[in-house]
Amino acid sequence: MAQAKDKEQREPLFSWSLHSANGAPVTTPTGVTLVADSAISAHTVPEVILLPGIFLGNGISGLLQTIDGLRASFPLLREKYAQGSVVASNCSASFVVAEAGLLDGGHATTAWWLERSFKARYPKVELRLGEVLDKFNNIITSAAATTYLDLSMHLVERFAGSEVAAGVAKTMLIDANRASQIPYISLASLRQQDQ
Repeated sequence: MAQAKDKEQREPLFSWSLHSANGAPVTTPTGVTLVADSAISAHTVPEVILLPGIFLGNGISGLLQTIDGLRASFPLLREKYAQGSVVASNCSASFVVAEAGLLDGGHATTAWWLERSFKARYPKVELRLGEVLDKFNNIITSAAATTYLDLSMHLVERFAGSEVAAGVAKTMLIDANRASQIPYISLASLRQQDQ
């Protein structure tokens, strides 16, 4: 976007890479295989670690089972955070950040329909359910699945500035003013969770 505006050749503002615990490809629960660029290295400190939402086709029990499978990566996640990496999570990945202990004594958001499970499992974390994005120290959590757009725009603004972020939002038709998930909460769904 910035390149098109200025009509001059520039270095990309961002570079990204995909890493797995051992460098091997990762197959998602939906059968998509993601080829990792490399193993997560103890020697590099990324500016941002982005944790995508976890597939919830098997409900909360499936989510917790997936998180148990990620437990070996928690020490590295804590190490990178301590070294200064921003940890950003989308939707159900807030459970990963909380399970790693990075949110104890702090606050976060997640998808509104995960409220009861999150509060029961992480009583040391203040759940700010109304928020689309929540920032605690160098940790950013986002609400339901499509809030990855809000999270992305926040990261663009943080690292490239508000002018670039505004331009990207306009070009990509992203509503950058969505601040609350309260209008989306279904009381009927919350009542079903109580039964």
